[in-house]
Amino acid sequence: MHSHDDNADQANEPPVSRINRLLRELMELSGQQAADAPVLELLIGEVLTRTSIAPEVADRCLSITALLPKCEQPHYVPRFFSPAAADACPPSAEFLWHADEGRYIVVRKVPVAGLRDERGIMDAILATADIARDYFTALGDQPQS
Repeated sequence: MHSHDDNADQANEPPVSRINRLLRELMELSGQQAADAPVLELLIGEVLTRTSIAPEVADRCLSITALLPKCEQPHYVPRFFSPAAADACPPSAEFLWHADEGRYIVVRKVPVAGLRDERGIMDAILATADIARDYFTALGDQPQS
């Protein structure tokens, strides 16, 4: 149970520290080993998500990568592919083919300033998994080239 002092400390906590702490808490809840740079892995249906703070971005974002099931790349997908059957990919997300892994992925950056608690992190992860699943489903409806 958190004390009043803990709540005051958390209110003054820098956003990146807060998000790293929340990621560690979520890792603990899901039975994953804590790390200096936490990476939360969750399997949501057939979509594996990996979530961490993106260190290479100056304004620090939560980086969420959704890995779809391995498959043959059925056809060339343009860089800004947007299937008619799926909602438009938000500007903070990219739908890509990962040749080394043999699968499609969605990479999404979410500013840490907008994430207040575990619920915000989980909502961002679930939304990213939904985007990935919708795009993957829509790919199956595309003509082969």
